[in-house]
Amino acid sequence: PMPSMPATDRKSIVELYQRTGQAKIGAVNQYISDLISGGASKFLVFAHHLAVLDGIETCLKELGVDYFRLDGSTPAAQRQEGVDRFQTDENCRVALLSITAGGTGITFDCGQYR
Repeated sequence: PMPSMPATDRKSIVELYQRTGQAKIGAVNQYISDLISGGASKFLVFAHHLAVLDGIETCLKELGVDYFRLDGSTPAAQRQEGVDRFQTDENCRVALLSITAGGTGITFDCGQYR
């Protein structure tokens, strides 16, 4: 068994973990911008941290890119609607997905990958 850890140490580890996600936002947004400007028609973006999802969503809005987002707060009824829109609407270019909510049980067969 793992030794117990003081609550302050656990809190510090969680905070550092969240900061690692936040530190990635700029580079991820640059890569997404490069994909968009390079002509990628459709692609999926997976992230774990909500702060990263929020940062990417802000970037997509600033770029004027049509996308759909699926995370743990997305109501079940809207999940399939978003997937269907990504699959069938040529203007919906990005599926922004949390790893936990979008990682299983969903079929995406129209995204490009590199």
